[in-house]
Amino acid sequence: MLRVEDINTFYGTVQALHEVSINVNEGELVSLIGANGAGKSTTLRTISGLRPPAKGLITFRGERIDGLRAYEIVKKGIVMCPEGRHVFPQLTVYENLLMGAFTENNKQVIKQSLERVYAMFPILQKREKQAAGTFSGGEQQMLAIARALMARPQLLMLDEPSLGLAPIIIQDIVRIILELKKEKMTILLVEQNAKLALKLSDRAYCLENGKVSLSGSAEELATNPRIKELYLGG
Repeated sequence: MLRVEDINTFYGTVQALHEVSINVNEGELVSLIGANGAGKSTTLRTISGLRPPAKGLITFRGERIDGLRAYEIVKKGIVMCPEGRHVFPQLTVYENLLMGAFTENNKQVIKQSLERVYAMFPILQKREKQAAGTFSGGEQQMLAIARALMARPQLLMLDEPSLGLAPIIIQDIVRIILELKKEKMTILLVEQNAKLALKLSDRAYCLENGKVSLSGSAEELATNPRIKELYLGG
């Protein structure tokens, strides 16, 4: 479904990604693991069009997308739930969700999407008139994922969904990810908690200093001595 080949990405004169190549097949959950600053989030931002690559190519369902703008990539079916949630704090839960469906004009489709995310996140329906800025971090994370799902993604990219959340809230987020995986949604997950990421994933890539250092099945990486030493606590 997604092919990223030899991309180089810069922030000004600083090179963040060096010849990064990854693939995501339809129905897979693929994770990017690694330390802070390894290039995981930059990879998602590059795919989504927020930080276009200086070199390399990105194709989605066989079509080249690395020259498209971010909103055009969303229309193609690639949707990112960003690190830090980035909900619209002054808007209500309902209004935030509608923002996720900005590419959809069919009111019936929007209604069906709302019903789906409300079924997955009942708290959002109960508090749909509440300003998103009054939510806790965990509730905002649920809203951010629900907003992304409102765009009816073919590929959902989740950037650090467990970051800064209490363990009990992380359990809720994991439940949602597993539910989406059961539905065969294609997911590209960035997660600093390598143990959690590998537990959820079919395959994974390890990034170090902006380069892919290791890749393979989640089981292979979970038992790799280097991964165990650096990211799994021995």
